[in-house]
This record gives sequence, structure tokens and C-alpha cells, in this order.
Amino acid sequence: MEKKDLEGYYSEEILQEMLHKDEIDFLTYVTHHSEERKIEFINFCAERGLSADERAAQQFVEYRLNQEEKAHSEYLD
Repeated sequence: MEKKDLEGYYSEEILQEMLHKDEIDFLTYVTHHSEERKIEFINFCAERGLSADERAAQQFVEYRLNQEEKAHSEYLD
């Protein structure tokens, strides 16, 4: 399936749905979430010496999920 080309920013829910349906890749997900998320991704890559590519975007999404899970579990403790 050909991936969609997006312009602008989209809600978390819409991006997750498109990612789940394989309509977009992780790089598109990250770069069309918000300006803040895009900057956070660029900084994530720079700090780790990564190219801002699909593989780095997937690592970034996994990193953010781990951070959110960690924050949530600390909140529950």
C-alpha cells in the first residue's frame, strides 16, 4: 500500500489510526503530530547521533511510550 503524503498537523488519534492501518510510516507520524513533537524528535536524533529517518522515528516513538509508561507507573506508586 502506498503511504499517504500529509501536510500540516493532525491529532494523536487520527495519526495512530493511520499508522495502525499502515497508511503512514513512523516518520510521518512524528513529523505531522505537532511542531513541539517534531522539535523533540530532531533533538532526540541530535543527542543520539541519529539521522532523522524512519528507523529513528520508530525508536523515538518507542522511547516516548516508555517515558509515558514510566511516568504513569510512578504516578500510581
